[in-house]
Amino acid sequence: MLKTESEKQRGYSDKTHALILEMEKINLSQDLKLEKENCERAMRKAYEISKLPLTEIKWKEKIDEKFVEVAWAARAAWVARTAGGAGTAWVAGAAMTAWAARTAWAARAAWAAGADWVAGVAGADYDFDYFIDEFEFLQHEKGNQNDKKALLIYEQFWIARQNGLGYFTEQNGEMICVPAPVIQWSQNQFHSDTKPAIAWQGDRHYFLHGVKFNEDLWKKVVSRKMPFSEILAIQDIDQRRQAMKYGDWNEFVSYTNAKKLDEYMKFNREGSPVIHELWEIPYEQDEDKRIFNKVVHFARYQDRTTGEWNVKGVPECKTIAEAMSWGMSDDTHTITPEEWKGLKIGVNEA
Repeated sequence: MLKTESEKQRGYSDKTHALILEMEKINLSQDLKLEKENCERAMRKAYEISKLPLTEIKWKEKIDEKFVEVAWAARAAWVARTAGGAGTAWVAGAAMTAWAARTAWAARAAWAAGADWVAGVAGADYDFDYFIDEFEFLQHEKGNQNDKKALLIYEQFWIARQNGLGYFTEQNGEMICVPAPVIQWSQNQFHSDTKPAIAWQGDRHYFLHGVKFNEDLWKKVVSRKMPFSEILAIQDIDQRRQAMKYGDWNEFVSYTNAKKLDEYMKFNREGSPVIHELWEIPYEQDEDKRIFNKVVHFARYQDRTTGEWNVKGVPECKTIAEAMSWGMSDDTHTITPEEWKGLKIGVNEA
């Protein structure tokens, strides 16, 4: 049974929690290397354990029409479905947490490729909530042969996932595998303003804070040179809201009724001023005009060399020194607002 305080508060074991965290880490990895031989070895082992025929494994670079066709026609009804159940209360909580971990990438990556249902039948971690069921269950109960067999199969799927497998489907003993895409992730959403947020070889998808853009519009938006009149003409309201964040600052301030809360000036090594500002964007009551769902704050500051302006979101602050010191602090080292003021640009501040 559950022993530690953390286990009792969480509702499932520390070992299961560690496995879930590792799943999250793999699913959000931006540099997961594809090891085809390891993936194929694990998938063959899974089929061997389940006594299902597997004559050939083929790879595709991305989810395409052929993959979708095969996935629609057949998804192996895995042994774990008949493993019989754990069904205890602690398992349910762990499984739900595992489900949250696996949906971090698979469903939306498949959706971005135009086949949103594929992740539900072909994601390499499709059954990982059942994996967590069995993993947790067998820490507390003896289980039966089906439980142990199912866990062995899931462990092979997990090995394949760790080695870069993203999706697979099988029909008549022929398996088709697709690597996991390289993803860019921020605040639990697909996001990048410098590169595709989802990328397979030869297939790229662009997102800003979870909102999908076609490549041409994305490039115009992230260039920060798109006229505000064109931004306001974007028909998709979610795209328009994101694009506004990259538009002309003065027009953005006017549109949002933003207020400058504080300003502080430093000087670079050449003696040129480098301005730092703290801004507050109020909550907009008009839903059609609303960009943010709450009051937000931004630090706006000049590049010490080029003088170009940078803007970044910050927590609620009263001074720009507080905002900038927050941005330079982490879990191991904290900089106070007064310490930030004392930093010299180009000497002990980048």
